[in-house]
Amino acid sequence: MRKIAGLEWEVVPTPGCTNGASSYVVDFNGLRLAFVGELICGPGCTSRLAPLQYNYNDFTGAVNVWRSCYRLLETKPDMLLPSLGQPIDRPEQALQLLRDNLKLLDGISPGFIDQLNDPDDDDIEEVLPHLYRSKYSGAETNFVISDSGKVMAIDYGYNMSAYQSPGKQHLSNRRPFLHGIKGLKKRLGIDRIDTVLVSHFHDDHVNGIPMLQRVFGTEVWAGVHFSDILENPAYYDRPCLWHEPISVSRHLPNEHVTYWENIPIQLYPMSGHTRFSTLICFEVDGKRVVHTGDQIFFSTPSGLPFDKDAKSFTNHVYKNGLDLGCYKQTLKLLRDFQPNWVLTGHTRPYQTSPEWYQVIEKGANAFDEVHLRLMLLDEDGVHFGAESQGGKLNPYQLHLPAGGEAEFEGWILNPFPIPEKAVIKLVGPDDWESQVVEVELKPREQKEIRISISPPNGSCCRRQPIGLDLTVGGRPFGQVAEALVTVGVPKF
Repeated sequence: MRKIAGLEWEVVPTPGCTNGASSYVVDFNGLRLAFVGELICGPGCTSRLAPLQYNYNDFTGAVNVWRSCYRLLETKPDMLLPSLGQPIDRPEQALQLLRDNLKLLDGISPGFIDQLNDPDDDDIEEVLPHLYRSKYSGAETNFVISDSGKVMAIDYGYNMSAYQSPGKQHLSNRRPFLHGIKGLKKRLGIDRIDTVLVSHFHDDHVNGIPMLQRVFGTEVWAGVHFSDILENPAYYDRPCLWHEPISVSRHLPNEHVTYWENIPIQLYPMSGHTRFSTLICFEVDGKRVVHTGDQIFFSTPSGLPFDKDAKSFTNHVYKNGLDLGCYKQTLKLLRDFQPNWVLTGHTRPYQTSPEWYQVIEKGANAFDEVHLRLMLLDEDGVHFGAESQGGKLNPYQLHLPAGGEAEFEGWILNPFPIPEKAVIKLVGPDDWESQVVEVELKPREQKEIRISISPPNGSCCRRQPIGLDLTVGGRPFGQVAEALVTVGVPKF
């Protein structure tokens, strides 16, 4: 609810002609009025069909109209006030007729009607008496309930039942919605989320967190080694970043017991899917529960998260950061903790078995073997490890609206098994002047750097690529990292 001009306004997400559309509902002079934009322009009809084709020959936007009508009906308006068309004084009939008419699209787009379904108001399901999962979250969201009735979510992903986004990858095409709140209210009488514990930084796991912070004042807890990527996403060049900075309330140390309410939690750093992640271990209802993030998955004939015929799927991503032996390290942590239940980022919860460890071990061994056989990673060789990254620059997005020197931090890696001297410089337009920095490196050492490049006075550019050129031991390795620089304009 938002208070504007002395009135309480309810903001209702109603994507349709645009995926960011909202409607506004207010009680005024004894009537409940809904200002609905282009969602509906008369009984049973919307203003245009063309904008509902988000991608190519599809009707993704029409699915959103169907779901938006459902959300608007829940507000029980007395009158609809569209931006195109006359006021509608029989809202329920008009909206239901629009939903009925949308089904006609199946006659020209077979299969369309199969996408039309209303969410269950009881949108959570019980795993354990104090542990629930959100039915419609993608990635998975789980809720831990304390004895005092507080709620800690582990991650908070997209609401897959509320909205279909356009296929084009752009931050404007990603929209968070609340989920799980109705189920928490219905089952437990709880109408808020007090804390979110983050498994890793990817957008499908964190996109709804800024909304929770605005609506409920939710605290965010995250492992100390990746909290900064949540708080300063523009600083990093990593896949699947959520663009909104997320303020982290508690930067949790690794391998220490932290209590949320009466529940002990331990975090352990992982790499493989991403090095900006943690294995989350906790105990609830007398059971040991582990959240593996997106690190451990399986291919199964049954489609279940794990079965007797499962094969390990490592789900590793080089640009997210990984190390040789990373899955063996995760396996060791799992064996030490001996969980009863497993939560993941993209499957339903499941229970462990002796075979589970065996399949993970087989996958961990295969991961190392693949890289050792296919790459030159011998101890005496010259290489940047399995990740194959020679350096990084931060910030990845640098904005200099008034011009001036472009200063960067970052790191470089010695690919040699012996001490060597590195020479680094930044590569940009021909008239930009870079520092040249020499760095002494120990064998295989990753070392922090600082370096700058100066554009000429009066420069004006947007998202100019800047490369980090690396030479080690007299051998040039070329440009091993990049950053983007905007100079002389008000927006990045």
